[in-house]
Amino acid sequence: MKTVFKAMEPVAGTGQLLQLYQDSCERLGFSRPQPVYSGGCSDAAYISMLGIPVLCGVGVRGDASHTANECAVASSLTEQAKKIVLTILSMPDDF
Repeated sequence: MKTVFKAMEPVAGTGQLLQLYQDSCERLGFSRPQPVYSGGCSDAAYISMLGIPVLCGVGVRGDASHTANECAVASSLTEQAKKIVLTILSMPDDF
C-alpha cells in the first residue's frame, strides 16, 4: 500500500509542517510521503480555515473511505502514531 496523505489549502507553516512530517517518516525508516491534493472535505479544513497548518490523512491506513466498505488496518496504528509523535516532538518551540 503506497503511503500518501492529503493536505488542505496551504497556509503559512504548511510547508514546514509537511517537511517535519516527511523528515520524521524517513528518520523512522519509512518512505518519504508526497502530498496529494484532492477535492472533498475533511474536519481538517476547519483548522486550515483558521490559518493553522494541518495535514489530513496521516492517521490509521485503510481503504474505501466514507463508504459502507470502509475499513482500517489496525496494524498500522502504531506506525502512524510514531510518525505523528516524532513530528510533534520535532516542532520548534515557536511553530
